[in-house]
Amino acid sequence: MKLPAEFAEQRKNAATATERWLARHEDNTAVRKQYLAFLQQLPNGKPFDELREQAVIDTAKWLADSRHDDDTSVRAQYLAFLMKLPTEFAEQRKHAATATERWLAQPQHEENTYLRTQYLAFVQQLPPEFDEMRKQAALKTAEWLKRHPENSDVCTGYVSFLLAVRHPDLAALEAESIPYHQWIIAKDPKQVGHRFTFGEQLLRLEKYAEAKAEYEQVLARVQRHQLAHRGLAIALQNLGEPKKAEDAFKRALCWAKENGGNLAMFHTPLGVFYLSEKRWPEAIKSFAAAGHECPEYYGNHWGIA
Repeated sequence: MKLPAEFAEQRKNAATATERWLARHEDNTAVRKQYLAFLQQLPNGKPFDELREQAVIDTAKWLADSRHDDDTSVRAQYLAFLMKLPTEFAEQRKHAATATERWLAQPQHEENTYLRTQYLAFVQQLPPEFDEMRKQAALKTAEWLKRHPENSDVCTGYVSFLLAVRHPDLAALEAESIPYHQWIIAKDPKQVGHRFTFGEQLLRLEKYAEAKAEYEQVLARVQRHQLAHRGLAIALQNLGEPKKAEDAFKRALCWAKENGGNLAMFHTPLGVFYLSEKRWPEAIKSFAAAGHECPEYYGNHWGIA
């Protein structure tokens, strides 16, 4: 996996040999898992795509065999493998998600937290046509957490999932997630990522004062956290503090440039801020800068218009 591109033929031979070996050693889970990880790293192209396609067929069949029902490691690696495959594998992703959902619903797998967390991450990144599946995953996880309220892995995955998915039918679950965020932070108060996620959720729930407090906690530990500066700016804007909001937006943009981050996600909210302040030339300038980097985002064109 670590060798340069000119070893493509050797990689292909190794993959083909491993594929044949696994057909004769069906119960070896360690090599099967490594094989999926290996194929995941191979470059795109016909010979490797064919190997990946065959691996999808073979692994789905292997997991469907009742003799392998208790296996978690290959099942989790298979989801990670599918996540990296191109869009033409959408049908296989759907089958894998459905099969995993059924597997997790079985009473004997109730306590399996590792695959439950992996499943949330997998469903989260599926395309828009899987929104109903995402909704059901959230609802079922919410019920599971009522039975297992102190499972930190699933709880952390769940709150991140809700925030990322932003499904309109899950607004009530987002509001109910606040105690989970607070519990996660209490368990590990020095982890700035947890506070930032909580700030983003509070911002989405329009709890601006509480969001401001979380972003300030993040920035007290990580001054260069550009997304926390952006979140703080939006919170301040909605709290009626335009001067402080503008300063925070500019700090966010400054750190994003310094860190080599995506600038459109900072120019666009700054443009919205300038619109709210009726500072038309500055709004146009911000939207144009965002549009230059991210021309497909319609919001920038709307802002200019």
